[in-house]
Amino acid sequence: MSKFNTMKLLKSFIILVSFLTTISCSKDSDEKMVSFSFIGKEWTTEKNNIDAVLYENVLEIWVLTSNEAGINSSLKLAIHNPSVGTFNISQNSKHAFQYYHSSFGIDFASLTRFQGKDKSLVLTITKLDKTNNLISFTFDGVLSSIDLSDQKLNVIVNDVSIQKLNFSASYAKYFIEDEYFNFDEFNYAIDTLNDVKDLTYYQAAGYSGLVLQCWSYNDIVRGDYGLLDTTIHFSLAQGFLLNQKMKDYILKVAKAENGNIQGTFDANVIYEFFPDEPGTSIKHGYFDLYKAR
Repeated sequence: MSKFNTMKLLKSFIILVSFLTTISCSKDSDEKMVSFSFIGKEWTTEKNNIDAVLYENVLEIWVLTSNEAGINSSLKLAIHNPSVGTFNISQNSKHAFQYYHSSFGIDFASLTRFQGKDKSLVLTITKLDKTNNLISFTFDGVLSSIDLSDQKLNVIVNDVSIQKLNFSASYAKYFIEDEYFNFDEFNYAIDTLNDVKDLTYYQAAGYSGLVLQCWSYNDIVRGDYGLLDTTIHFSLAQGFLLNQKMKDYILKVAKAENGNIQGTFDANVIYEFFPDEPGTSIKHGYFDLYKAR
């Protein structure tokens, strides 16, 4: 073989190895990434930016992504009593959903909330491996914001790590309709607490700012409770606006045993600083609360 042909063959071999290495690195990189298209843009993140926490009674998933314009997106899901299967997330379900876009600059910060079209939000858990602590899932929904309507979202995540905690957490979810600030959204809270002496005390406080509290000097029993009841106290605060006042509520305790209460709630909340303004309607509330540890 001539020197020229030898050099040509060697060059071809180097190019082939380089190509295969690029393919291999690209494949490895792709396996570590999650991406999806939404409103005509590509959103990506590394799998280690996906948080999944599994309690005995609730699963919380948080997917943080960004696009090439530097806008961040946040998808949060809370599933009560999770398992492999399909979960429909609606106002009447025991599950919750949040999705928003945010961007920050030197002189500005913006937040765009998206609401899911009711009965369009579906989470399918295809793997829930509690031995190797892995989860795979698909989320589908039709979302709208103030400026956009009926935008399809499809997120597929395979084999991300879950943090498994072997106890039940206090969990609450509801749907909020705020006429004063003009927004509707799901909200939820997951929490555990230290023991509170002399009280039968339950609380769920979430990242989203919801604080739900139920307490009594006696054991809480099954029944319906309202604002005028003195045997049980119920309070709800949303976000940083702690000057809220409960106008009226109905709390239905369907289960009360072994330090756990479960039931539903609806409430109307007004802002004490703006008593003549419309407040917040809280609908389709559900709670699964455990006595403070």
